[in-house]
Amino acid sequence: MPRRPSPAAPKNDNSRHGRRLQYETLEDRLALTVEISEFLAGNDSGLEDAAGHRHDWIELTNTGASPQNISGWSLTDDQLNLTKWQIPSTPETTSLAPGESLLVFASGASGEVGVVNGELHASFQLSMEPGYLGLVRADGTTVEDAYDLYPQQVADVSYGLGVGTSATTTETLITAGSSATGDGSPAKFRRFTGPNASVDDHWTEIDYVASSGDGWTNATSGLGYGYGSPWQDSTVSLGGEIAGYVRMPFTVDNAAQLTSLNLELRVDNGYIVYLNGREVQRERLPTMFKIGNDWLDANNGQGGLNSRENLSDSTITGSPAVIDLTAWLDTIEEGENVLAIYAANHTSDQGDYLVHAELTAGRAVGPVADSFMVTPTPGLENGAGYLGVIEDTLFSHDRGFYDSPFLLEITTAEPGTTIRYTTDGTRPTLSNGSTYSAGSPILVNPATLSYADAGVVTIRAAAFKEGYFPTNVDTQSYIFLDDVLDQDGAGLPDYSDWGYAGPDWDIDQSIVSSVGPENLKDDLKSIPTMSLVMDWEEMFGNGSNEGIYTEDSRWRNKSDERQASLEYFTADGAEEFQIDSVVEIQGHSSTNRWRSDKLSLQVKFKQPYDTKLESDTLFGNAVNAGESPANDFDTLILDAQYNYTFAVNNTSVQGPYATYVHDQVVADLSNLAGVPAAHGRWVHLYINGVYWGIYNAHERPSDSFAEEYFGGDKDDYLVVKGFEGRDLLHGGTQDKYLQDDGGLASQEAYQELIDQVDDNLASLGQYQEVAALLDIDDFVDYIIIHYYAGNYDWGELNWLASYNSVDPEGRWRFHSWDQEHAFPNDQNAPAGDGRNQDYDHTSQVANDFGEHEFGPTGIHHKLMASEEYRLRFSDRVEELMRNDGLLTPANAQAVWQARVDEISGAINGEAARWGDNRSPDKDGDDWATNAQYTSDHFFFANGPYQSRTDTVIGIFNNTFSPGSDDDEVGKTDWLVNLDAPDFNQFGGEVSGPFGLTMSNPNGGGTIYYTLDGSDPRTPGGGVSPTATIYTGAAVSLAETTQVRARVRDTAQSGTSNDWSAEVAKTFTISQSGLRIVELMYNPAAAGDLEYIELLNTGDYPVDLSGVQITDFSSGGYTFAAQMLEPGERIVVAQDVAAFKSHYPGVANVAATAFSGSLSNSGETVTLRDANNNVLQSFTYSDVAPWPTSPDGGGYSLEYIGPFDADAADPTQVAGDPYDNAANWRASLLEGGSPGTDGSASTLPGDFDSNGAVEQADYDVWRSTYGSTSDLRADGNNDGRVDAADYSIWRDNLGAVAAPIIAAVSVPAPAPQPAAEQPTASAADSAFAEESNETKLAVAFASATEHAESASNASRSAIDQSLAAAARPDNPLLLYSLRRSGGMDGDLDESEPLTGEQLAARDEAYNTLEGKPLESWRPPAV
Repeated sequence: MPRRPSPAAPKNDNSRHGRRLQYETLEDRLALTVEISEFLAGNDSGLEDAAGHRHDWIELTNTGASPQNISGWSLTDDQLNLTKWQIPSTPETTSLAPGESLLVFASGASGEVGVVNGELHASFQLSMEPGYLGLVRADGTTVEDAYDLYPQQVADVSYGLGVGTSATTTETLITAGSSATGDGSPAKFRRFTGPNASVDDHWTEIDYVASSGDGWTNATSGLGYGYGSPWQDSTVSLGGEIAGYVRMPFTVDNAAQLTSLNLELRVDNGYIVYLNGREVQRERLPTMFKIGNDWLDANNGQGGLNSRENLSDSTITGSPAVIDLTAWLDTIEEGENVLAIYAANHTSDQGDYLVHAELTAGRAVGPVADSFMVTPTPGLENGAGYLGVIEDTLFSHDRGFYDSPFLLEITTAEPGTTIRYTTDGTRPTLSNGSTYSAGSPILVNPATLSYADAGVVTIRAAAFKEGYFPTNVDTQSYIFLDDVLDQDGAGLPDYSDWGYAGPDWDIDQSIVSSVGPENLKDDLKSIPTMSLVMDWEEMFGNGSNEGIYTEDSRWRNKSDERQASLEYFTADGAEEFQIDSVVEIQGHSSTNRWRSDKLSLQVKFKQPYDTKLESDTLFGNAVNAGESPANDFDTLILDAQYNYTFAVNNTSVQGPYATYVHDQVVADLSNLAGVPAAHGRWVHLYINGVYWGIYNAHERPSDSFAEEYFGGDKDDYLVVKGFEGRDLLHGGTQDKYLQDDGGLASQEAYQELIDQVDDNLASLGQYQEVAALLDIDDFVDYIIIHYYAGNYDWGELNWLASYNSVDPEGRWRFHSWDQEHAFPNDQNAPAGDGRNQDYDHTSQVANDFGEHEFGPTGIHHKLMASEEYRLRFSDRVEELMRNDGLLTPANAQAVWQARVDEISGAINGEAARWGDNRSPDKDGDDWATNAQYTSDHFFFANGPYQSRTDTVIGIFNNTFSPGSDDDEVGKTDWLVNLDAPDFNQFGGEVSGPFGLTMSNPNGGGTIYYTLDGSDPRTPGGGVSPTATIYTGAAVSLAETTQVRARVRDTAQSGTSNDWSAEVAKTFTISQSGLRIVELMYNPAAAGDLEYIELLNTGDYPVDLSGVQITDFSSGGYTFAAQMLEPGERIVVAQDVAAFKSHYPGVANVAATAFSGSLSNSGETVTLRDANNNVLQSFTYSDVAPWPTSPDGGGYSLEYIGPFDADAADPTQVAGDPYDNAANWRASLLEGGSPGTDGSASTLPGDFDSNGAVEQADYDVWRSTYGSTSDLRADGNNDGRVDAADYSIWRDNLGAVAAPIIAAVSVPAPAPQPAAEQPTASAADSAFAEESNETKLAVAFASATEHAESASNASRSAIDQSLAAAARPDNPLLLYSLRRSGGMDGDLDESEPLTGEQLAARDEAYNTLEGKPLESWRPPAV
């Protein structure tokens, strides 16, 4: 993305002259001095202002020859208001130099107007709809430049003077020169001489300085040795090494004008190409290789540095590798760039070496014209311009399940486009695919369009038009389950051989028969579906060339990346997405062909395709999701699972005992304990229309994963993983950990942790140094959960750890990974597996410590030398494994059961696809038996075994000596001696004030407790000054409180043994009385002014901590700790600053904003308590009978119904009042009523509740006169709108309440002719000249003191008179009515108005009818 310019960033000097010549071709702008060169009306993901906000923006450029003072000029989006926003005086605006540009944010009236943080902010926003934008000189009338009616705009695409793409030229960025003459483009070369983080982690970046001190030498493109003319332009030496680094810098001016980018490359032999630090191509190198790996790869798949194929010299020189980098154009920076190449020889051929690169680019050079620019360039020279951006193609049928063929129409809004489509998985282009003909829909029929009649039709489409920017590729998968059940592999395209016994494509018809076709179809819809669509040959080969699935060279086991579309959808269509991505084979042991015929995949969202997957529901709707799963992802693992599956090659101990869910359940336990691990969701996967079974789609703990869960920037995170260890080529050993993200710096940082752990941890100071690097609580929970799960294949391997290297509070955190051997039990003991439910992993670690020294198990064993750590470990065991903790039997089994239930139907699809892949055949019943056996025998006591919980607590308490390593790693008693105190309730929700009692289960000691969240014990073993001795009396808890308590017995030895583990429990005052009572879902005012208001309807204060607002379209909100008193309200705003600016009178506003926005057309909104229980759920609408004015009309949606619902199931209860439109109203006050109950104003006479008594209130009174139901104007609250209420308005006319909404400056009305502005004296004279009958009628109509006691007849007359006479535009009548309030004399209560009186009244009414009231106000009487 372009870097943010300064408010007056200059255009590129080298192109100013050319640009002025281009302006001269635009006759309508020939005389312009300052022009609107570019604007952006929909800034969704681009430039941010200094405060981090994204606004529309406008770029002004001085095209003249002299500086211009544009202060006092105006920008406007209203042709009728040319001075809408005046440009203020700043150094930049008073002297805008020739060729310079000025950036103005069109931020609207949201508090950012004028000069803010040194940047200019206009008072209006730009419309995405066709509109006006003008630049007006200081005289307020001369339009310097304008777009009279700019076209419909596109988000993140700018509009303005773009360089036409109708003509292009090719320019060379890097040349390899001619034969050995040194005239190739400059380059730098460095041979790889061993790991060096300062070089290896940065040499591909633009700003890296390649100095001779670090071993760099000067060269030119075409560098090498042993090749000579015409390929070798300069000579370098590897000096006996295997590989080298090459940097080729190049400069690009006006980068946004580039339209294509191509690289021709000849490298001996393997290479990786980087463009500005990003890998764009890799050939003949192991997929697991990372820069800095210092070993050779001899086909063992561990990522060695050497090329794994040895091409002949003639092959290398014969034809270059032609790499189209056009999709990477947005990587190109304005100015300096660098092409970096890692080039490695094969071990058997070191006699020559070559890196020969030529980089060329296409540049737009067509006429400058008003056009769309897909690369906005604020502050830079404008880019390539397109006549339009074609809207996405629209499919008449959405992806999903279908029972019969149908006709599919594909359209796009732009006329004259060519729509191209494919059905074979390839990307449609102008040269690939078929042309869709309007009026000739595609017959979507699996019998003719799907591979092998497999039952899935995939359509990929894109639209093209000369001069227009094409659409992206849309992909839709249509699944016909009747045909899927007949999948047999016949009729497939050519493919390469795969599988341990040959390719396996079939659906097992015996499973179809035993389950039943209809039941199996339901099972295939019971979990979400994912569909990977790509070039068939790139996945499965063609018989001659391997695809990534069929590749069996072990060094390529993880495969190269290939482009693919990924779709996701549920059967009901409630959840879906489609995203372009790259895919590769994923795994470790499972990738060794063919241990399993069913391989795992990694899908990456990265350049040059979509760079982020955004989905709130993928894991938000997953079982066991825990708190706040991520909704942004740059990768997903489609995990086939390997161990304990139907297709595993271990057909004795594992295959017959398949359960599938082990790995994800351990991750679930970790997430539920608050230790972030991979969230997962089971899906049915189709690959190019072929059903491939069930897969666990889950996250991968990486730098971006850490960014999502811990904050900060992914580039600041270092990630390492468990590794087998290797001897290094240049000396030394790579210990059993390896970089995963962050380069060699991650290994160095992790080694620092290992070094600290190796010191004397019995010292409190040394332990605290470790705690400064390692998140102790997070780590302890991770350790406890994994010892509980019992995976023997963990500790040395199968772990990941992340660390924020720039945050002073950054700590190493470990993440669950690959726990397929968890939950051992004796079901498969007869088959030879001796690891049962009493498995003790601690003995394995201690007795083979060299395998674990550098992993989490080794760190834990060493940390046990610290009494502080031992006590903290005991604390977390108390929390997790006792008193209804997560790892108590029923709770842990419930986590297991949730995953079992998730796939209980889907497993039949898996059995049909893979159950007969290995002998013996397996089916869903076998799986169900296995899952139930684990449930019964691992979690609970059964037969000779205790529950797993009791077993592990016993393991933690046992002492043994492992032998020679006893002094260092011998397991001691890991739990302290004293038992923790007992509570009469171990936390949770309580109603109102709660009396907490505690008891000491030990023979001696004293209970100490705190109520402020602090530990009763200080580090080192002292008593905290905040701790209180428990005396036996109940402790009253009147608000949400964390209670932490320990027993202290100084008779025990040791600073940890004299304290018990703590009981730390939070008591939450019931949040059940919370309700959402107001939504502003489509505000009329500019800016992000949506809000949601909550009310505490209960009798006690409520702690909002953990309360969630969920389910609405693109966001959500979770409250931090904050008390809400009974009857108190709190507003959650879309933009806190904008809300406070607009509603300054609202005091209680949540400190942070909700994410996303509320739907303008209605949607479901759900309120959940801190335990994820539903408190309220409703679906609002903008269609009657729901109030319609809240949809953009300026009003909010307010709840006015009863505060009740079925507490057990508020979303389903019949008659839930929150789903009843009759219980909601449009706010009485325009702008809503945040912070109040929305009832009529407390200001007397303010009948429209806008905070002022004015003419509009009279309209309300008159329109509701006589009503007993609409009582907005019932000023005296007597249940009827009548004349008495008029007097209340009259007596308070002009009064103003303290505003909730900020005052808005409104221009004064235009002056009117004097004859049309009656004054008070004129009205008084006119009144004096009226007949007595008229005076009588007026007096009678307004004499409210008499109306109160009038007979029915006379009251009726009063009502008729007043109702008929009342008109807001009759100042004489209003004045007369006001005067009549002081008139004397009794009126005949029983005498109705005569006809003469009525006529006289009408005469008075007509005297000044139509005269403007705004300029006249009656005098005080």
